[in-house]
Amino acid sequence: MNDKMNEKKSGSRGNTAIKLISRVIRYMLHYYKYLFLLVIVCILINAVTTVIGATFPQTLVDDYIIPMLASGSRDFSGLAADLVRLACIMGIGVIAAFAYNRIMVNVSQGTMLIVLNPALTVISILTAVVMLLVTSNFSKLSGRYYIRQQIDLGAVDGFIEEMLDGQKVVKVFCHEEAAMKDFHEVNERLRNSTNKANRYANLLMPINANIGWISYALVAIVGAILGINGLAGVTIGTVVTFVGLNKSFTNPITQVSQQINFVVNAAAGAQRVFDLMDQEPEVDDGYVELVNVEEDENGNLTESPVRTDLWAWKHPHKAEGTVTYRKLEGGVVLD
Repeated sequence: MNDKMNEKKSGSRGNTAIKLISRVIRYMLHYYKYLFLLVIVCILINAVTTVIGATFPQTLVDDYIIPMLASGSRDFSGLAADLVRLACIMGIGVIAAFAYNRIMVNVSQGTMLIVLNPALTVISILTAVVMLLVTSNFSKLSGRYYIRQQIDLGAVDGFIEEMLDGQKVVKVFCHEEAAMKDFHEVNERLRNSTNKANRYANLLMPINANIGWISYALVAIVGAILGINGLAGVTIGTVVTFVGLNKSFTNPITQVSQQINFVVNAAAGAQRVFDLMDQEPEVDDGYVELVNVEEDENGNLTESPVRTDLWAWKHPHKAEGTVTYRKLEGGVVLD
């Protein structure tokens, strides 16, 4: 009799487990359909790369080591090419493994939150939305001032270079005090933009961390109230489990926001570099050239293909189709 009861309990537990797994899979397919498919693709890619890596020793021994020992060849070009190819394949496998693990963390946490309690899940999702909005707004503010910082940094660097290169001119015209005043102005602008950029960037992580703790506390308080009053199917065990999942859910946003200032700063610097790269080169529309010439006894000038130490301005007259030469006169003496 007891054996039959145990068999029935075991069978009911098995059916319950199957139903639970099926329900979890349905949740995953409903809320994370495309991510779930992407995980499957990444797993297949990782499996293929693992098989290729595991079978490479056979290729290494059969196709390279034994033939090279037999022939005494020292040509490693084929082996090097296969090693590079293997490294690329294994790199793809690493990326695929990281991708499906990262995706499954998000999928599993989101699924577990929904399965445990939809009411408490709403609190976690709303908190994540608030954190994303805060991150977006603070990133825009810090990004604006990081761009300003790069502009001001360029102004300071240019000013310093100009004053150092023209130091003799500054002294000749007694421009030292005015130069110091101008430097303090551009330096103060740089200090102000740097201060504001770092202020907003460094505030982002603590604010998000505190929002995460507020979410943690709200889940604990609301869950405890629901659990004590037996509402929404919440139990004390549900609350204990849910607060841990809630922290795991909000932590990645906090960690990313901690690094956001480096990303925004790098983006501002990259924008400055790209702006410089995108500048169009100046077009020289001039047509008057300085050329070597020869002078005959009548004072007529003709262009010379060799150096004559006699120079003239070559002026083509496009309307008339003629060319005139004007002798370069005068000189500059450096002492």
